[in-house]
Amino acid sequence: MTSTTTMRSTNSAIISNKKISFCPWLFQLTLVLFGLQLSFDGYAQVKAVEKVPQQAWSVNGIQQPAKILVDRWGVPHIFAENENDLFFAQGFNAARDRLFQLDLWRRRGLGQLTEAFGPQFLEQDRAARLFLYRGDMKKEWAAYGSHAQRISTNFVAGDQCLY
Repeated sequence: MTSTTTMRSTNSAIISNKKISFCPWLFQLTLVLFGLQLSFDGYAQVKAVEKVPQQAWSVNGIQQPAKILVDRWGVPHIFAENENDLFFAQGFNAARDRLFQLDLWRRRGLGQLTEAFGPQFLEQDRAARLFLYRGDMKKEWAAYGSHAQRISTNFVAGDQCLY
């Protein structure tokens, strides 16, 4: 009787206890190159912001001037003297950049897509109108944070000043 043993090989990692040598000049060079890259990025960002055309808008509803700076990636940075103007400027910027999207969301929420896009949206409009909130808005606002209504009101005022 002969017995046969089958051995299977598996992938295994070999771990060594060798020390990794540290090269200080390579580390310093890496830091210098990284610092140069950061400096160049900062300079390029400043130059990109300088190239963006500036626009001045005069709108009703804002108490003090606010600034919206758009960086080279298209990200708006909003600066204002007070919180009310900050959210007003945010609403203004949202409407300036996404007016169609905001209008589409409003129509979808109110069940008014059919009037803009045709009868194929009738069922969706019926469903949206069934789910419209019909409760007490004072209780609803009280369930949110203490500043939620004021913030929302200022955002919408900034949004509406473009209409």
